Amino acid sequence: MAMMSFECCLRYIFFFHSDLIIS
Repeated sequence: MAMMSFECCLRYIFFFHSDLIIS
């Protein structure tokens, strides 16, 4: 469960970071 939460966090951060780069 913790691993899944950690992966979700990473994906969210990665997505947000990519959005910043695109913007």
